[in-house]
Amino acid sequence: AFIKWCASKGWYEGSISIKYKENEGAILFLTQEEFTKLENAKFSLPALERMRDVFIFGTMTGLRYGDIKGLKKNDFRDGRIWYYEQKKQATIERNIKLVPKALAVVQKYMDLPGDQLLPVYSDPNRLLKDLFVAAKIERQVTIVRKYAGGRIEETIVPLSQVAHSHMGRKTFITFGLTMGIPEVVLKSITGHSKDSDSFRRYYNIIDSMKDDALDATFGKL
Repeated sequence: AFIKWCASKGWYEGSISIKYKENEGAILFLTQEEFTKLENAKFSLPALERMRDVFIFGTMTGLRYGDIKGLKKNDFRDGRIWYYEQKKQATIERNIKLVPKALAVVQKYMDLPGDQLLPVYSDPNRLLKDLFVAAKIERQVTIVRKYAGGRIEETIVPLSQVAHSHMGRKTFITFGLTMGIPEVVLKSITGHSKDSDSFRRYYNIIDSMKDDALDATFGKL
């Protein structure tokens, strides 16, 4: 707040963006190739393997990391996850069927001490950055920083540098739309309201992926 106040007075000309935040239209996610690479990677550190497994679980369910962190063993029954989502005016019970990859993660940690369903960490973003580096996920992405005075700067950085726990959920939505799951169904799974326009930004990604697919196939004819 102090830096922003100084900037408004013209006393500070540096960056007022302390943490990276996705700008309008920019969504960070894994491609299917990157997901497979992460899934098959071998890690020497147990913490990275666990973080990878939890990330895969999020990518296969669309759950927020905070919701995954709150899951207990008794929330898993009959092949589904049952949990409560806190909305502004109500607490809503939801359940999600576990697809094979998500189910495999749960079964892997069934003997985890305590009642926690999965191994979770208080600093997932730091671990994810290390995880992507170890898995050699090296794609470059463009981030946008806004400076005092209205100056905008675009920087190209490795995806690992800006990785965050919400990417699992974003990857889930991207995969779902790409594979043709109706938007209304995805919104029901993720808990978005039917009239939410939050999915609008994803269609730019889908269109880009379609262009790449056409170039990779018909472009060679």
